[in-house]
Amino acid sequence: MTVALLLAAQTGPGQSLLTAAGLRQAPEGFTELAFANPHALPELVLSTTVLPLPEFTIRNRTGHARDYGWTVTLTAGTETRLVAKGRVRAAHDGTAVVEPFSTFQCGTGEFTLAVRLEGSGESIDHRSACTSDPDQRRPG
Repeated sequence: MTVALLLAAQTGPGQSLLTAAGLRQAPEGFTELAFANPHALPELVLSTTVLPLPEFTIRNRTGHARDYGWTVTLTAGTETRLVAKGRVRAAHDGTAVVEPFSTFQCGTGEFTLAVRLEGSGESIDHRSACTSDPDQRRPG
């Protein structure tokens, strides 16, 4: 009997009953932040190439609809600058796709694009490099 009760407590309905009875805390919600197409992010780019900012997704698992403020920064060397920002609303258990309508021009050396959500500490980034040598981009 005890084993059956323990097994039942591990199911979704069992968890709900334990929460309703005050024997278990409701799980905390969370937010997922990701690049929409991470495999398309370049590792090496020709200098002077104008690149669009990458799309990213925000998945809301907080238990209620939520507005998210976001920023995209570009860091090259010791300089960091804001290249896009905005707000988007995501329903509970919904995913908002953000396509920042902005571009930047590749210069020289390494750069990092970072996406941050305001007030949550959530962030993602991608590091690439710019080169003036077109042969360096070719594999092999």
